[in-house]
Amino acid sequence: MRSIILATIGFCLPSTLAAQTIDDLVDFVAGMPRGTLGIPAYWFEMETLVGWERMILVIGYANNRSTCELIEQIGTAQSPNQSFRCTPAN
Repeated sequence: MRSIILATIGFCLPSTLAAQTIDDLVDFVAGMPRGTLGIPAYWFEMETLVGWERMILVIGYANNRSTCELIEQIGTAQSPNQSFRCTPAN
């Protein structure tokens, strides 16, 4: 739910403020500690004309990577001509 709210806020802000807000979020997430098992959060990303864009922050699962990869499979099934990937966030 939080990623939906953050995305909505990002689309409502002027572009320079939105970019700063997203950069602040990325910096904040990068500084977050990993869970007790050392499992990182993951960004679900989509390749666009301007490069890789972070779309969803996957956090709070026993295995964030496998959850992100499941989202990647769904994205690929829905948009087979689009490239997706999962990258560690912290």
